[in-house]
Amino acid sequence: PRDRPAPPLAYSHLMEGTIYRYPEAELVRESMRLDAAGRARVLRLRVQNRDDKPLAIRGVTVFAPLERLVFEAPAGRAYRLTYGRPELGPPAYDIARTVGDPAVWIAQASEGRLEAPVRITPPPPKVPWTERYPSLLWGGLVAVVAVLGAVTWRAMKTAQ
Repeated sequence: PRDRPAPPLAYSHLMEGTIYRYPEAELVRESMRLDAAGRARVLRLRVQNRDDKPLAIRGVTVFAPLERLVFEAPAGRAYRLTYGRPELGPPAYDIARTVGDPAVWIAQASEGRLEAPVRITPPPPKVPWTERYPSLLWGGLVAVVAVLGAVTWRAMKTAQ
């Protein structure tokens, strides 16, 4: 199957904020941090400097929370994370049964690693039976035409 081009990016508004740094008397007043919450994969930062002198922005740093995945994993089995498929249905959460005390688990959790993503391709659509067995379809049509011809022939003979 061919890879389809990605849909165009659509941004949703997360927040507005102000970043500033200016001297005031013997102090430097500054606010260099913006806190935004969301689940976006792509962020866009728009700087509105109006008619002030151009800014020398050297970089932007984005911090994201560390997310962990917890599940029962009997030894000797392989697991694959699948997401973004609406037909899968929602997961069932029972963290207390799975890890006991979540605070202790979080304190003792080690870093996991994710393998490269696996492209899941849906199975090809099932071909209709008329295309899988064309001879059966044509044989049935010939039989129906023969029966109709026989019934018509018999009706014409009895009508005379």
